[in-house]
Amino acid sequence: MPSIPALDDAGWARLIQDTAYYFDDLTLKKGFQYYKQNRVIGLTAGSPGLVTAFVDGKERYSVEIVLGALSISSCSCPVLGPCKHMAAVLMDYAGAQSRPVQLLANAKSSAQVRAAMSSARAVPEGGKAAGSRPSGLRHDNSAAGTLAAGNSEPGSGGGAESSNGTDADDRVESYPDGGEAGYAGGSGSSGRMDNRPGGADRSSVRPGSTGAKGGALRGSQDALKEQGRLIPVMNVAEWHELFARCVSPLAGDTRNPQYADEAIAAILRIKPPMAPELEKLFGLHTRLFVLETLTARVVGRTGTFTPSLGYYTHLAVTELQDDIERFFSTKPSPASEPEQWNRILDTLGVLRRALLAESKEQTFYSALYYLLWRKWIIPEMRDTALFEEELRRLEGEEDNRAASPSRQPLLIARAWMHFCLSEDDEALSLLREAAKRPGFHPEGLDIFWEPLSEAGEARRLVSWLTEAGELLRGHRRHGLDSYARHWEEAVRLLPGAEPQMWRLLADMLPLSGDIYEEKLLAHGRWRQWMDYQLSSGKDPADFRVRELQPLEKNAPELLLPFYHQAVERHVSEKNRSSYKAAVKLLKRLSKLYKKMKAEDRFEHFLGSFTARHSRLRALQEELRKGKLTP
Repeated sequence: MPSIPALDDAGWARLIQDTAYYFDDLTLKKGFQYYKQNRVIGLTAGSPGLVTAFVDGKERYSVEIVLGALSISSCSCPVLGPCKHMAAVLMDYAGAQSRPVQLLANAKSSAQVRAAMSSARAVPEGGKAAGSRPSGLRHDNSAAGTLAAGNSEPGSGGGAESSNGTDADDRVESYPDGGEAGYAGGSGSSGRMDNRPGGADRSSVRPGSTGAKGGALRGSQDALKEQGRLIPVMNVAEWHELFARCVSPLAGDTRNPQYADEAIAAILRIKPPMAPELEKLFGLHTRLFVLETLTARVVGRTGTFTPSLGYYTHLAVTELQDDIERFFSTKPSPASEPEQWNRILDTLGVLRRALLAESKEQTFYSALYYLLWRKWIIPEMRDTALFEEELRRLEGEEDNRAASPSRQPLLIARAWMHFCLSEDDEALSLLREAAKRPGFHPEGLDIFWEPLSEAGEARRLVSWLTEAGELLRGHRRHGLDSYARHWEEAVRLLPGAEPQMWRLLADMLPLSGDIYEEKLLAHGRWRQWMDYQLSSGKDPADFRVRELQPLEKNAPELLLPFYHQAVERHVSEKNRSSYKAAVKLLKRLSKLYKKMKAEDRFEHFLGSFTARHSRLRALQEELRKGKLTP
């Protein structure tokens, strides 16, 4: 066997923690049997943190383990997520390091027992001894015995594979969450929780519950509280399964803000004492789960769809989204607690799946997915490995969603990963494809421009804004405000790019008209502003006086043709209302000429104007009422 770099004590402790977090106890027992049967072949640890090997199962499977990031490790077997082949390789690696393999094999059950005992000591209930084990927890005697014995071999309790070398269970196994942490905890049994609405378990005693039914509900609540003591060692998938049981009594309630508050309260009711960082992440997932119940897709005869939300449901969704975004305003400290980082990566898996399930009409998770990356994940990254792994996962979804109407979120997510890898050509190509599909939201492109603005990457920002101009043509103002704002930042960082900004905004006319006008005024381009108003047939009456004050102050002569053309246009309509509008403009013209100290020019114009329209008696009356003529 090639020499393998030594694993220090800190790395070994981290490996035990990660193993307990990502693997369920049954998978570890199966992996231990494979390890004992010498099925691991060709173990190598070439580059730092990367362990590779082959495992003989039904076939020969290739395994890659990334130490410190088990969520991005992989196996060529059909199982999605951590599998027995990966567990076997980890144990073979531990053996090669002369580390006690049994600590890895017993990692899950040991962590659960420690958490239960710790929680029982911290919160004694109902007169029980502080150190007694909660009766409602799914731990068998073999798990407790394993912890006590320390070095005893797992699997004797009956949950592991037999040692006859058969591989009948090399098949696609179904796990909740389907991603980084898609395994429910437990010992020999699956440990999974029934999340069917209306099931026997209830998280709280609802008003009006009396007699035997009320007693059953109270008993179920007590059981949930005892299971809640394992929350500190559960992974995210297990949290969500427990949440489903907590809110099952609310299954028939109307989805509104009150439902959201009651669901959150039902989940938090079983929460044991936690470290502040873990409590924050738990609170985030509590709200993510409730948001999912509010926006759940419905399976109908014609397929799966997201129904339109009623007013009060939409109100609850908006409040939850705002609440969740506030969680991202402060950054956790995953480096100090490996399990915290694992849960953050699992949070990414939850949001990824929710993002990819969105329809083109309703997007609830896109902003949260990118916020998680920008606020919590990217600041902790030391290299691009996570970007590459996320891109691989997204590309793996491509075949499944090629004909789906919700393929657009997938295209944009893939584009963003290429963007983060500085592969701009690939990212823009995917965005062009997304822009061709119905429901493209240009305001969502902020995720590409904002990081460049914040990093001060002026040339790359200008390049992106230039290329994005093509994608934004045909979109109205609400999709262009952010684009124009980032152009301002680009010009501030790189003044030479200003002509390019004007060219692109002009190319987007007339839909970019409002933004184009504002920028012309903000940059003191008075003549271009006036030329645009004249060419588009605008009337001075369309503007408030204060909106024209910058021109009156800086370039009053440019307003003269604007007013004169509008006066003649109103007079040509030949009705009393138009005459009144013309007189009103003439009075503003009078003030403008006076400001220019050219009163004689106005008097000459007015005399000529009055003589030219002397036959229009109604106009003459309005001129006299306006005190423009005697």
